[in-house]
Amino acid sequence: MEYAVEMLNIMKTFPGIVANDNVTLLVKNGEIHALLGENSSGKSTLINILAGLEKPDAGSIKIHGSTVDINNAADANSCGIGAVYQQLKLADTFTVLENVYLGVEEKKFGFLSAKKTTKELEKIISEYNLELDLNERIGDLSYSKRQRVEILKALYRGNDIFIFDKPTEYLTPSEAGNLIRIFKQLSGEGKSIILISDNLSEIKAVADSVTVLKKGKSSGPYKASDLSTDDMFELICGKRQYDLIQKKGVRSESPVLRVDNVSSDVLQNLSLEVCGGEIAGIAATKDSGYKHLVNVLTGIVKTLPGSIFINNADVSALSVRKRMNMGLNTILEDSLKESLMPEASAADNLALNVYYKNPFQKFGFINNSIIKAYSLYLIEKYDISVKNHPNICVGEMTGGNRRKIATVSKLEGKMEALIAVRPGAGMDTLSTEFVYNRLLELRNSGKAVLLISSDINELKLLCDKIYVLDSGKITHCVSPKDASINKIGEMMSV
Repeated sequence: MEYAVEMLNIMKTFPGIVANDNVTLLVKNGEIHALLGENSSGKSTLINILAGLEKPDAGSIKIHGSTVDINNAADANSCGIGAVYQQLKLADTFTVLENVYLGVEEKKFGFLSAKKTTKELEKIISEYNLELDLNERIGDLSYSKRQRVEILKALYRGNDIFIFDKPTEYLTPSEAGNLIRIFKQLSGEGKSIILISDNLSEIKAVADSVTVLKKGKSSGPYKASDLSTDDMFELICGKRQYDLIQKKGVRSESPVLRVDNVSSDVLQNLSLEVCGGEIAGIAATKDSGYKHLVNVLTGIVKTLPGSIFINNADVSALSVRKRMNMGLNTILEDSLKESLMPEASAADNLALNVYYKNPFQKFGFINNSIIKAYSLYLIEKYDISVKNHPNICVGEMTGGNRRKIATVSKLEGKMEALIAVRPGAGMDTLSTEFVYNRLLELRNSGKAVLLISSDINELKLLCDKIYVLDSGKITHCVSPKDASINKIGEMMSV
């Protein structure tokens, strides 16, 4: 049987870490192949090797039966490999057309042949029902449409092997359904898809085969039809599904966090409240304005009309630090850019967010031994994969471990209200379970949690009520018991 991709006995090490340990990945022609594993299991390294971003220490790669040497992204593209990452690599100020032909321009007598390119792209757009306007600027498009531009780029370049890294994480159910339709169309034409996802129900619904990475070693491939989601979870984690806290605390009658008729450049007369002993969710797509809302709540952006209260104290005019000192804490989405010092060590970053009292100072001097002991305690507690290297620079760590460090340092701080922005994103399944239980513990101890996510399953699993945010407005407030996933998805899509 000829495979589209054969990655054989791949070895890759980094200082102190074996990322890929004799890994094999076999992907058939025309199949959707899921690559599963926890953070630091080696998924990203393996895919980066295939995409030409990393070079293996040992092992070989075959594409359609022929051994290839992939040294860079151009080599990968010449082998027919196209990658669509979560952080889309597009130029916002360019049009769709300009982004697609950038680097592979058709020229005639030294001039761009835009007419020929346009005709070819319009044919692809129609064939795959991508619903794109070639003259639209990338910065004006929704995340879903920008993702389709990446697919259009890959198809225009003639790629027949596609890598998708958690492609539905930012999408509504209807957008995810449309993307899965494209996957099935591609595989039906004999093209191969490697899909990285933590959504096991999605994997079960769409994948033909599954390979699992665990601590750098591979197992599989398995037929997806032979595995339940519980089976997949156990292969990844060594245990069955989430074991979440069931006991519920007592909800207070008065809100800890209250927003009254707040407006700004993005928000429109927005009101919400979160009581103590409650997790209130906000169902929000990437383009709904939720990032701006977080900036307003935390004090990065000042409000125009309206007020924000913490325990009935108006904090609308207060700084970020003063709001934090009043008990408002935040788990942000982009850990490396927003929450961490990339040049500092894991230990220093873990201690960074303990702001209520600074236990690491004595007589004005930093006590490094206490910082190290506290950091090692958190590393062990949350199973962060730097146990033997707490002084490793955070910028050199995997995205999943950076996310863990940014998250756990905030969860350990004292607080009255926590804003958690997509807390499960970038986390492996066991780490997600731990974070979910910590959020539930905070709720049960009487704290207020505002959970902002595009993952409706996450919202329904954890929240006591769910607001829907669309274009800077709260359009609905529903009970997770009374609204189905599809119904909430429809509310988000309106």
